[in-house]
Amino acid sequence: MYIRRFFYVFLTSILSFVSVVTAQAQGLSVDSFHELEEATAQLPGTAERDQNGKVAALIKIVTPEQGFTFEGGSMGIVAAKQKNGEIWLYLPGEAEKVTIKHNRFGVLRDYFFPVTPQSGHTYEMLLSIGTGRYVNIAANIANSDIYIDGAYVGKVPLRNIYLDYGRHTIKAVGDRHEGTLEALVRTSDEQLQTLTVEMEDMSSHFGDVHVTVANRAEIFYNGQKVGTGEWTTSLREGRHTVETYLPDCDTTATIFTVEPQKMNNIAAKIPEAHTGYLNIFVRTRNVDIETIGPRKVDLSNPVVPVGTYRLLFSRKGYDSQEHEYHVARNQMTTDTITLQRTEYIKKLSFYFGGGYMVTGMSGISGILGAVVYNHDLQLSYTFGIGKTGNKPWSEKDEYGFDNYVGMTNHQLTRLAVKYGYQINLLQQLGLTPQVGYAYHRLNSSIVEGDTKYGNGASASALTVGLKILAVPFQHFSVFVAPEYNVAISKDATYNEIATATGFSPSHFAATIGVLANF
Repeated sequence: MYIRRFFYVFLTSILSFVSVVTAQAQGLSVDSFHELEEATAQLPGTAERDQNGKVAALIKIVTPEQGFTFEGGSMGIVAAKQKNGEIWLYLPGEAEKVTIKHNRFGVLRDYFFPVTPQSGHTYEMLLSIGTGRYVNIAANIANSDIYIDGAYVGKVPLRNIYLDYGRHTIKAVGDRHEGTLEALVRTSDEQLQTLTVEMEDMSSHFGDVHVTVANRAEIFYNGQKVGTGEWTTSLREGRHTVETYLPDCDTTATIFTVEPQKMNNIAAKIPEAHTGYLNIFVRTRNVDIETIGPRKVDLSNPVVPVGTYRLLFSRKGYDSQEHEYHVARNQMTTDTITLQRTEYIKKLSFYFGGGYMVTGMSGISGILGAVVYNHDLQLSYTFGIGKTGNKPWSEKDEYGFDNYVGMTNHQLTRLAVKYGYQINLLQQLGLTPQVGYAYHRLNSSIVEGDTKYGNGASASALTVGLKILAVPFQHFSVFVAPEYNVAISKDATYNEIATATGFSPSHFAATIGVLANF
């Protein structure tokens, strides 16, 4: 019995080998050439033009192999593009023939087209490599899955499937039906044949299946995407495999067993993320690290999933820093972070603000200035709101006697320019010794009479003072600026008013206010 079986296997192998050798010896041949009812040759993105600017004819060469080269006749070849399962060959319109070459399967020389290709038309050629033939596969249940010799090839109907000569097992599975066809592909078959698989109801051998996977991973079955996050179907009893996929992750397989006539709930494995290394060294102590966006990362573990991370480094009293890191698979990404102390009192800034001047002649001050490497130049204008005492006015008549003509009081307006040098005592406290020039002008208000006597009287003074800055937070400061005004000139009217009302041209003052700086 064993001798007979061995002899049968040996004889079958010899016959198969002879069949294959004979078939390969036949070389390249064209099984079919015909025009397709489609406009691929003319569509933007797929159209090609010949050397005369005309749209080329497109021949879709169906073949199970790659590595072919082509030679045209006198009109040449426009282009050849390798596609999945076929080659797109572009020829000038009215081309008569083509030569097809392969370093293994030989040469098909001067193949004359049975139908002359026309410009902008699309054709299909079934090119046999001499080891088999083309078949169509059908089944009596639509959209059934087809397996040939155990390998999944797609859903019916299938066109132009190239099968090597010999026996093949074709299995169809779909809608709880199954069928198997033992097909013999022979060299003597002259026409393209359709192999139809008859399927039977196998419901009692099927079970309902519900597959779920976290993170909305894509689910693949037999190489086809069937769902995202979940998939519900019916499968034949036995072992099956699904694969799950996420970007930047390894595809992960889950093997499960289906029990018939039951609901089988399957939790598929989450795809395993590709990882890289992220090492961040922080020189400043006690820094808070926050992840910005949906991608979180724990820097205590240098191994992290690949992707882009945005991190915020912050500490009170220091300038925060935001950094973005791109972690690649199996690559090390490193960085060193050193936070800088917040510059509350800036060496370079522009500032403006206002304050209240406290003196015998108080007023509201507007301030504008700039700091350039600690050199502080400031301009201020004070609008007086405090008033002097009443000053009576008289005029001499023709006889030399003083006659009373009216009474006024006065407000002081002040324009001052100051220079100082800024000294940072603490991070949020600074001193600026200042010297400057101030121009004083008196504005008169009538108490009695009808004339503003003394209006516009003026004086000038040198100022010496100190501006003390406290900065509770960036771009905002509170200041107090005591100063002493030393009168250097004054007109007679100004002096008369000051003497009469008890206001001294030389005096102490202090301004309290706020500043915004940028």
